[in-house]
Amino acid sequence: DIGAVVHAHPRHVVILVSQEKDYGPFLPVTGEAVWFVKPLNTARPIPIVANLDPEPLAKAVSEVITTTNVVAIRNHGIVTVGKDIQEATAAALVTEEEAAIICGIVWMGGKPTYLSAEKIRHELANMPPWFSKPFKKNPSSE
Repeated sequence: DIGAVVHAHPRHVVILVSQEKDYGPFLPVTGEAVWFVKPLNTARPIPIVANLDPEPLAKAVSEVITTTNVVAIRNHGIVTVGKDIQEATAAALVTEEEAAIICGIVWMGGKPTYLSAEKIRHELANMPPWFSKPFKKNPSSE
């Protein structure tokens, strides 16, 4: 199902996932982001993995990439996947936009209003038909 992989170093994603203060899971704030991220694990929609040496990093990413189209790498960047290069690139761009929104809210002294697990499931179930579906069901994803 994975036709393309994008690796990028988007500024706001790196800022968000590389803080000493743990902001918890990287959750979407907009429904549209769910259509690109396609998280099967609604508690951990965008997994964050440690910045490891290449082989352990590849293993860490491969363990979670079938549960989402986006994996964030602490102190480094992201890996996104899609059915084609357009979808993988769009996932990277949308993830950076979500991170920028979250960073902006935090920088203004606010607290982001993340989508609930129920809202994420609703968005996944009601994606426009031109979006590809998530890769596979993962029974341990809830």
